[in-house]
Amino acid sequence: AYKDPEKMSRREYEKWYCTGYVTSIAKQIEEVIRGSRARPIWPVAQTEGRVLRRLGLLIYLLSAVSVLAAALGVSTTMIMSLLRRTREVALMKAIGADRFRTVVIFLSEALIVGFVGGLAGYLLSLLISKYIGVKVFGTPLQQRAVLFPLSLGASVLISVLGAYLPIRKALAIRPALILKGE
Repeated sequence: AYKDPEKMSRREYEKWYCTGYVTSIAKQIEEVIRGSRARPIWPVAQTEGRVLRRLGLLIYLLSAVSVLAAALGVSTTMIMSLLRRTREVALMKAIGADRFRTVVIFLSEALIVGFVGGLAGYLLSLLISKYIGVKVFGTPLQQRAVLFPLSLGASVLISVLGAYLPIRKALAIRPALILKGE
């Protein structure tokens, strides 16, 4: 709720004055340009707020679609790998490989794919963000250090989730039928 700056405590006023609120910016303009009256245009500010909220929602939606596409891509790659190596997996199971070893083989592949994909994605995002920063803002954008482990972790997690179905299919292979040729 709006509170008159004249009725604020010293602490509230300082916090309000140092923020990007439209009213505090208008007050600062009046202080800098003596004799002026700066009044916020609320409909414009509200419209900008709605646009920014919608853009944020769009970015989250695009991120969700990207995550889903990445998981499907990993899943497809892993299924193709399984199809190429069905006889190999059946032979391993026939000579005594347990479920754990089968899971380890495909899970390690998923981890490698996730790590390499995350590393490539992070490096590519560095280049693109610096390019966009220079073209749009005239200065390269700085990325936070926390983004590197987050992007690697997210890509590894996505690849492990994408490997779930292929791992289940590998565990369901019946060696006798595959090796017999059926």
